[in-house]
Amino acid sequence: GRHALFIGVSHYERYGRLPAAEQDAAAIQHRLEDGGCCMPPFKVTKPSGTTQAALEASFDGWLTTLPLHEDLVALLYFAGHGGQTADRSWLFPSDAMAAGAQMAGSLIDSGQWLNRLFARLSEHSLVIAFFDSCRVPLHGIPPQSNLRADVPGPDRFVVFSCLHGSPAVEIHHHGTVGSSIFAQAFLRSIASPDVSSMELGGFFRTLCAQVRWHSDLVGRQQPEARFHLATPFCFFEVRLSRDHA
Repeated sequence: GRHALFIGVSHYERYGRLPAAEQDAAAIQHRLEDGGCCMPPFKVTKPSGTTQAALEASFDGWLTTLPLHEDLVALLYFAGHGGQTADRSWLFPSDAMAAGAQMAGSLIDSGQWLNRLFARLSEHSLVIAFFDSCRVPLHGIPPQSNLRADVPGPDRFVVFSCLHGSPAVEIHHHGTVGSSIFAQAFLRSIASPDVSSMELGGFFRTLCAQVRWHSDLVGRQQPEARFHLATPFCFFEVRLSRDHA
């Protein structure tokens, strides 16, 4: 089976609004759960809210719905504010603290979420994660362990929308609500005529090319991927019609 958790955080108590985050996550969710004739759809879960407590509870709940003894695909998508320390990538819930000693305790450690997914799933499963958020440096947060590439468990394909220490960029057209470069590139890549035969490595290369094309217009951005793949995976499965079977 294919299971997905989509999170878009647009409204922040102490940070600037990201009007496009919710709509970007919803657009990609719609594309992947639509199914159609060429793609087994994802069973989608959405969070009950966007505060830290609500997101943690939603992730915990989603995790418990994933079958323990079944080979499956689990996809996590986050759009919102984010930041980076030397060893960790952080996701900002809507009630994230702006600064001070309480800041770290108010954020979500993406690595901890991923490691919990790795520990939950069978070794023949696949974890796919897309984090569309800034990775600008955060200060005053003590170092701790983050995502470990050597953690045993399922295959993994983790994509950050920008490089360590860099911002994520939005596109604005004639005063309209901006949409992230990464989200637009994702939607263009998933609509590519070649996507039905495109494995994750090829999809990532197409995604990077789309991000670079948009970045040349409004500001440099380069996605980063961390992966360990033993089994090929395509978002779309080609299904032959009866005339060609």
